[in-house]
Amino acid sequence: MFGLKCNSYTTCIRKHLLSSLTGEYTQMSETAATAETVDTDDATAEGLLQVGFGFLSSRVLIAGIELGLYTELSESGPLSADAIAERLDLDARRGLRDALDILVAEGVLARSPDGYENAPATEQFLLPERPEYVGDFLALAGERMYRSAADTTACLQTNEPGNELDDDQTFWEGRVYETDESRDRFLDAMAGLSCRAARRVAEAVDWDDLDRVCDLGTGKGVVPCRIAEHDPELTAVGVDLPEVEPHFREFVADSDAADRVTFAAADFFADPLPEADAYVLGHVLHDWGLDQKRRLLERAYDHLPEGGRVIVYGTMLDESRTENLFGLYMSLLMLLELQDGFDYTRSECRAWLTDAGFSDVRHVPVAGAESVLVAER
Repeated sequence: MFGLKCNSYTTCIRKHLLSSLTGEYTQMSETAATAETVDTDDATAEGLLQVGFGFLSSRVLIAGIELGLYTELSESGPLSADAIAERLDLDARRGLRDALDILVAEGVLARSPDGYENAPATEQFLLPERPEYVGDFLALAGERMYRSAADTTACLQTNEPGNELDDDQTFWEGRVYETDESRDRFLDAMAGLSCRAARRVAEAVDWDDLDRVCDLGTGKGVVPCRIAEHDPELTAVGVDLPEVEPHFREFVADSDAADRVTFAAADFFADPLPEADAYVLGHVLHDWGLDQKRRLLERAYDHLPEGGRVIVYGTMLDESRTENLFGLYMSLLMLLELQDGFDYTRSECRAWLTDAGFSDVRHVPVAGAESVLVAER
């Protein structure tokens, strides 16, 4: 993707972010970014202004999810702006054309003389029936994370999250599990974010000589299902809080490996962990501060048998902290919504694993913005 020159630095960045989210991650060097940003003969403010107004692209993308635009275009497109307004019952015909053309400029839609239609990535990742649908995660970003981002200045000044929780509430109690609806939306969003990563982890990691795998913080059970589907000799267990179990069972019931995937209700910081040959920590460590990160890895080590493994994956940052923009966004969101969480580089995670007692820590390459580390006890 970055072998071609983008019209602006911010266009490159947005395409880079979309590819990171959908799993088509391509490295971009800091030198290339600098070259796109500054023209020594004619420096302008265009790039800065586009970054500053980038929230409009985000809002239009998410509005398309909320309005059912991408589903309508998939079923009936290409469609003119007037036809879209008619089908979606939209009154703002003038503003609609602007919104649609922003989505064309961002590569979300395509436009031809026949009308507007979905770009290939939109067809693959923004239709609810697709197995790797990320629309729920983006919708959650528009509903909750967007509001949190408005507090960025204050959060940077105070090192306090901007979620307005009561003093005795955690983020999980006051935001995720506050209501049945907030819990359901969070679990749907995390399942969508995990689907592509789970498949790639299942395919990339060597599961030989393992009989039982345990996924900590499993949510709806995407990871244990994908691993068990990939290796028919394995059984898998997902660990999460008791209120998650009905969602887990509903999701797992549709898996071909449903008879080999079970649920265990537990607090992975306080309760004994289920016996397993391997523990998986996916999109989990970044939720916690350094002491808790270390404690969780130490607990995994203590519960594993000799020769057991731990698999850690997530949007780990590149060592220069300049290339994985989606990972940087996720890390900043930890400040905005959580008290202590942050993302980290592979070398930092490698050091924590070693300090916990693990050996033979190795990086398993996978496509996309995710990084995977495997270590042995």
